[in-house]
Amino acid sequence: DDLTSALLAHDPTARPTMAEVRRVIGEASHPSARGSNSNSNSNSRESLPALFGRAAELAKLHIALDATANGTPGVFLLRGRSGIGKSALIAAFTRQAERDQRAVVFAGRCHERETVPFKGLDGVVDALSRHLAAASPAELGRLLPPNTADLGTLFPVLRRIPPIASAYARRASSERSKQRVRAEGFACLAEMLRRIGDVAPLIVVVDDVQWADADTATGIIELLRGAAPPSMFLLLGTRLTDASPVEVAIFGREAAPTVAALQRETLQLGDLHDDSIGQIAHRELGRHASDALVAAVARDAHGNPFAAGELVRFLREDDSGDVDPSEEMAAVTTSIDALVRRRAQSLDDAARRLLDVIVIAGEPTAAAVLLQAAEIDEGDRSAVERLRARHWVRTSRAAATGALDTVHDRVREVMLEGLDGTRRAHLHRRLAIALEAQEDPPHDRLARHFAAAGDRSLAFHHAVEAAPVAQAAPARRRAAERRGVVGGERGD
Repeated sequence: DDLTSALLAHDPTARPTMAEVRRVIGEASHPSARGSNSNSNSNSRESLPALFGRAAELAKLHIALDATANGTPGVFLLRGRSGIGKSALIAAFTRQAERDQRAVVFAGRCHERETVPFKGLDGVVDALSRHLAAASPAELGRLLPPNTADLGTLFPVLRRIPPIASAYARRASSERSKQRVRAEGFACLAEMLRRIGDVAPLIVVVDDVQWADADTATGIIELLRGAAPPSMFLLLGTRLTDASPVEVAIFGREAAPTVAALQRETLQLGDLHDDSIGQIAHRELGRHASDALVAAVARDAHGNPFAAGELVRFLREDDSGDVDPSEEMAAVTTSIDALVRRRAQSLDDAARRLLDVIVIAGEPTAAAVLLQAAEIDEGDRSAVERLRARHWVRTSRAAATGALDTVHDRVREVMLEGLDGTRRAHLHRRLAIALEAQEDPPHDRLARHFAAAGDRSLAFHHAVEAAPVAQAAPARRRAAERRGVVGGERGD
């Protein structure tokens, strides 16, 4: 089963923690508490935190989902500042929909520095591939439309599915325009989603859509338009920033008429009430939750549940979980950013080097690559475990290699601010060297890291190598951007 497979993962960092094992075993004795249709690109084996103070927002999401039952797609944009609980609300909603309505969920998220084609849909399609891989031959035959070759061209991950791989291998060798490949590939994807949505509620999640690109916006519009778009609930999470291409394409004044006619809603998450923040503090502090300490956490969190969690974790940082009374007043007067930096000072040298590399990577990256860049022996995963135990990093189960990333963007941003220019350049170079040693090096990432390290020659080389791949995606605009990463500096 899933738990056994996870425990046998080759990479120790990809194996569940004891707390995760206990949760799964507990669910096994209460099947009604389990959802079987989860295809989230997030760590689905980690227990979801209790959701406090968001009952009204959760109800609005369920009402919006119910409105798609007549076959009409719906789009819901969830907006809020960093750490306010957008991802937690999305996770709670999708888990409830899986449990209560047997919904199928395809969830992914954008990463600021990720440069894969259609990056806003990459995680969603990866989740779709896992759904198809688990389907029986008969079910697969029902779900797959004819002519899936172009879909396999757009999203190579789908070539894991034998019928799609066969169609891709037999694809016509005649020259076809990239626009036609994209149009037919997305038409195939839309039809597949429509077939899935015909038999179960379908939820497609793209979190952190503020970092989505124009290709993602175009792809989503391709899915939503047409005479018979998929009956799906598209849930987008975004920060309070300037509107992204996706937000403009769907909610902007120039939105296509077919998209403007859809059910579209937006909801801005406000600060949590102090009572809800207090509940979070009580849960985390347990028997150590004095009224004064809980009130201090609630006051300093300023309605931000992530900030509240960081304050509490700082107080419980020692292995025993006991609160250090001498730190209580410091927690009262310390800002969350300063608190993150202060926690980092207590890390040992190896764990701090690894955390700095993870911060510089800016997106989920294989643990082996990060360890090499941090100059830590690949066989020594103790630094990874220490960072996980202290809630600095999370492990993505989507990749067999156990990709690591900071537990929250807020952590990455605070730690990045603390690295001076010389240190950043050194870490970018170390990470680039480690990535370059991979069997299939990611040239787009290498171009970025070598450029940040100040090595214009190698940055230019990898930008040129990455450009044809980007064009084949297709994304000529991205190819031009990559050449421009260093082309202007070279003057050619």
